[in-house]
This record gives sequence, structure tokens and C-alpha cells, in this order.
Amino acid sequence: MIGATYHTAWARDAGRPVVPEAGLAPRFAKLDLAHDPILPAVPKGQHAPAAQATAQAAGASLAPILAETQRATLAAMRVTDAAAVVVASPGAEQGLSLAGLEEVAAALAGEAAARLRIRQDVVSAGPASISRAAPFRVFVALPVRDGAAVIGAVLLSRTSASIDQAIWGKRWAMGGLGLGLALLAAGLALFTAYTVGRPIGAVAEQAKAVAAGGRAPAGRTRRSAVRMNCTPPSPQWPACWDAAPTIPASSPPR
Repeated sequence: MIGATYHTAWARDAGRPVVPEAGLAPRFAKLDLAHDPILPAVPKGQHAPAAQATAQAAGASLAPILAETQRATLAAMRVTDAAAVVVASPGAEQGLSLAGLEEVAAALAGEAAARLRIRQDVVSAGPASISRAAPFRVFVALPVRDGAAVIGAVLLSRTSASIDQAIWGKRWAMGGLGLGLALLAAGLALFTAYTVGRPIGAVAEQAKAVAAGGRAPAGRTRRSAVRMNCTPPSPQWPACWDAAPTIPASSPPR
């Protein structure tokens, strides 16, 4: 949005028609803290020759927009002309050159670029603080085009959230997940106690009955036992022991 506004103001001051680019131009996140290097902090900008009058006028029209956007996003924003000279910024950076930043150089060459850089002013911030406590900042530079020509670049930077702040932001989701897992574990424990404990309890009751000299209830006889020839020495005789009803405890041994 900032680049489009700058392009519109630049084209108006230059007396050129604004022709919007056709099609979509999505940009996806490419930075990976595990693989991308963290570059040194941004050096102090060097004073450069004055920017073109057209770029200065276009940048001046962006000042209120950048100030209002920064209030909502807390991001640092700089707009440069084609020579990497800052023409718009919420701070006092107009007239400084950012040609030494490789992300700006890539944007002025027509390629969007993102870099990680060491943060100079690391502050201590709690997990619920609006300030971010990560020791590095994310820099994103985008080219501003007028047709095939690059007329400037937009440089945005923002400090990342620390690990504590990221966890704090997901506290409700993580708490819900933990509660769900606890309920699932409790359900599995109850199911296991019911399916395993009931047969064990039944066996214990039968053992108590036998020990007291009573009769243990006979189990259900399988149909296969009825069809078996259980007269020894029949080949099916060993299998009859599995299907035979429980022998009364008072029966004398054979």
C-alpha cells in the first residue's frame, strides 16, 4: 500500500499516467531463523545528495500516512528514491542514504528481499508487553515500479516476538489442548479399568467362593463341547477340558 501510494504521488508530480500492473503478485515468507544468517545492525545512514524534486514531493505526501500506519503497526518504515536516498520516514531520516543495505540494493534492482539483523536497542519486555524482546529485527524491502523502471524502494522493519511472548500469545490454545488431552487420558483410564477390572473382579469373587467351600458358578458351555466325543481315549478328550463346566469345590479329586 505504501509503495502504491508513493508511485501514485510520484507519477502525479511527474505528469505521468498511473497504469496499474495486471495480475496478482503474491509474496510469501521466506526467512528461516534456522538457516538464514543474522546480519549486523543497520549502520547509521550517511548524508547523500538531495533526492530528485519529484521523489521529494511524493515522499512529503506520504508523511501523514506513514505516521498513522506506524501508530498501528509499530513498524519502522522508510521510502527511498531510485538512488537509495530516504524521501519519507516517520523519523528524522530524510536525506540519508541506505545504499549500504543489501536488502535495499536488491529492491532497487527489482527484487523483493528480506533479511534478519541484530537489534541495537534490546529491551526487557514481559510476555504481555506491547514491546517485543527478540534480539533481532526483520527487514523487508520491496521495489516501487513505474512500468519496467524502478523508481524507489520501501523498507519495513519490525522486531520479532520472543519465545515467551509467542507462548503467551498461544496460551489459550495450548491450555485447551492440554485440557483435551487430560480428558482423553481420563476416558481411556476409565475404559481400561472397566474392561480389565471387571473380569479380574469376577475371578476374585469365584476364588473367594471356592476358598469358602462354596460352589463357583458354572460358565456357559460352548456348543462345540456338546458335539465333541468326550469319552477317553477320544482324540477330542484334551479339548473337553476347555469346554467343561467348573467342577464344584466340594467334589473329591479323582
